[in-house]
Amino acid sequence: MVLLGIFSQSIMLIFALAIMYIVVFSIYHIVTNDKLDPYQKVVWIIVILIGNILASIIYLIIHNRAKFNAKWKF
Repeated sequence: MVLLGIFSQSIMLIFALAIMYIVVFSIYHIVTNDKLDPYQKVVWIIVILIGNILASIIYLIIHNRAKFNAKWKF
């Protein structure tokens, strides 16, 4: 029984670290993105801090779609 508790806590820790990594990476991407003006950067950072993982995924999908389309020229 104790082993199951340790295993579930480990899974929760890995999941929490993955979420934190995605959020931090999104904020780093916003700060270093030259295509966004400063007001857009502030708005996106606020949205990510409030919306956390969902907002981070939405931001990464929206802003990486342009790179993908430019690379593959559909």
